[in-house]
Amino acid sequence: MEIYKYFSEESAVKFLENWCIAFQQPNQFNDPFDCLPNFARTDGEERKEAIKKLAQRFFEYGNHSTMEEALRHGEYFFDWQEKSDAGEARMYIPGGLFFVSCFSRTETNLLMWSHYAAKHCGIVVEFDRAAPILEKLRPVIYSQKRPSFGASKAMASLSKIQDFFYVKSIDWAYEQEERIVLNRADADAFQEQCGHPEISSKIKLARIDKPFVKSIFFSGYFLRKYSDKVNSLKLDPDATDIRIFSSVVDTEEYKIKSNLIPRESPV
Repeated sequence: MEIYKYFSEESAVKFLENWCIAFQQPNQFNDPFDCLPNFARTDGEERKEAIKKLAQRFFEYGNHSTMEEALRHGEYFFDWQEKSDAGEARMYIPGGLFFVSCFSRTETNLLMWSHYAAKHCGIVVEFDRAAPILEKLRPVIYSQKRPSFGASKAMASLSKIQDFFYVKSIDWAYEQEERIVLNRADADAFQEQCGHPEISSKIKLARIDKPFVKSIFFSGYFLRKYSDKVNSLKLDPDATDIRIFSSVVDTEEYKIKSNLIPRESPV
């Protein structure tokens, strides 16, 4: 199955220069709920047992003269700690611990072109899934309900938290998205291997070699504005297998129409 990535004008220019894809922290995305599950309070017997254990410790260490006082303190401490953990998770999980890169299973979605290629001046790149970094792709699940996770366990189970990065609102289903989520250590490793300087602490780069690029769909405006870059690509001996398309808005239907550009024809 094909996999595509949409690039804005600025990102497209950078990609043609460095052949790297960017991984961003989720708090840079448009969706305020992206990669942020609901941190639910612990209820029922689990909460009661946790409070009892805390109370027993407080009583044994002599902090309180009666078990009743220890239970009140245990309840207060448990609720405070759970709220603190949830707050810490909300702050660090979307904005520091993980980096995400987003892809799509379609290259002709009008909304995607509108969102990610403003003024129709972007590009869409088709990648070969055999590329090492793309082996980490997972499809996004679209749901009306946000995933829920116990707040008291949020910071202790980061591997489980990462699973929730693949759940989004059904309002975004048109994107047909797949994504890659990297922890900071892996993101730093790909950044080091890419051969290009880090853009910022919130963005990491991962190189994709040209043999894993199958096609590039250029908007008409991009072709006109950056014809020198497109012509250089056509002459690149390492990119002879990359198909080059001109993607334009159809004159009769609400759709994007793509036409193959012969390599022997200058843009």
